Amino acid sequence: MPPRSSRSETPVLIAWALLLLWLVVVRVLPSLDAGGTSFPVYWLVGREILAGTPIEQLYDHAWVAEQLARHGFSPDRMLGPPTMGFPVLPVAWLPYAQARAAWLFGTAGATVLALWLCARSLPPWLGLALGAAFVVGRPTAAGFEVGQLYPLFLLLHVLAGRGWAADRPAAFGIPTALQVLCRGWYGLPQAVGALLAGRPRLAVAAGGVTLLGIVASLPVVGADAWRHFLTVGLHDAGAADTALVTAYQTLRSVALRLTTQVLPHAPDPALPGLGPWPWLLAAGTVLAVTVWAGRRQPPGSGSRGFALWTAASLLLAPVAEDYHMLLAAIPAAAVAAERRDRWLLLPALLLLLPAWDFTTPELWGGWRSLAAYPRVWGVLVLWLGLLRPSPTPAAPTPARSEDGLDAQRQAPDRGR
Repeated sequence: MPPRSSRSETPVLIAWALLLLWLVVVRVLPSLDAGGTSFPVYWLVGREILAGTPIEQLYDHAWVAEQLARHGFSPDRMLGPPTMGFPVLPVAWLPYAQARAAWLFGTAGATVLALWLCARSLPPWLGLALGAAFVVGRPTAAGFEVGQLYPLFLLLHVLAGRGWAADRPAAFGIPTALQVLCRGWYGLPQAVGALLAGRPRLAVAAGGVTLLGIVASLPVVGADAWRHFLTVGLHDAGAADTALVTAYQTLRSVALRLTTQVLPHAPDPALPGLGPWPWLLAAGTVLAVTVWAGRRQPPGSGSRGFALWTAASLLLAPVAEDYHMLLAAIPAAAVAAERRDRWLLLPALLLLLPAWDFTTPELWGGWRSLAAYPRVWGVLVLWLGLLRPSPTPAAPTPARSEDGLDAQRQAPDRGR
């Protein structure tokens, strides 16, 4: 007879399988024929890498737009490290339709797997409810509409968080470095956070694997491409003249919108003339408080410190659109893991996940523009909830698990 815990988890596992089926039917299948932005440029960059095109050419926005137009796609730009196209290389050799289908089906699996791993620290039905909320929410829908990388990044975040919790440098460093190599920002705050939290082995592992990845990529991308990215590419990615659009749900966009007049989209700033100071003050405050709170996390607090830095990375990101907010599942799971903090979960998710219309002109000016950033405030709620140290030590990772349930049987009651 199977263990009782195994029988009790069977309905939950079936529900997770149904959640994957829903994601495929409702999100993947309608997106198979979509064009738009994001995946077309990933696919193009991957094909050009396979064809031996000099990577510096891919930073020529006019040239990239011309190549996309030849394939019938809208203009887009390559904004990322020279290795940004590497995740798509396994499908880039395929014709576009087949490559997009393979990518979307693969990232659907990555999404549900990552959310399931996030939910392992929660009571089964609470974890399922949290996973379902993110699967049906706007961030996931937005990501599948354009074929984004962030389902894969969520899985890499989850794996890095498990490495952080177990204090295993390789398990943390490899997935963290892969994100830095692909996007340049995500993964970097967590590596810095590990160093500032007194866990240098984790930070050294992430930095070492990143450096190793850069060196290993030189025969393919060349040193000139990395030099271009670290000078011109980084400037283009964080250009202030576009960072204030409300599609970018970051503290930087909030601060720029309150201080900068750009017609017609920011006609009436509430704090004109203050320049970058509100943004620098907000960023400095978030960074300083995150360092302070991260150092207060007790030994055995699991990946709560990692989740805190993940929330901070979303707040401080140069840009963050709807699909970036899929990464908020990690701080949301950490908040849900403590009974005392669960009351914060509902308001945070109500701000983060619905398809809010924050592009209406009524929200473009004055203090009312603060209402155009619901996802910023949702992440901020989660970040505030993670500032207090965890009162509950995390259970040790079992050496061996035959049915995947040993961790739950050995874990202490975390406020269930």
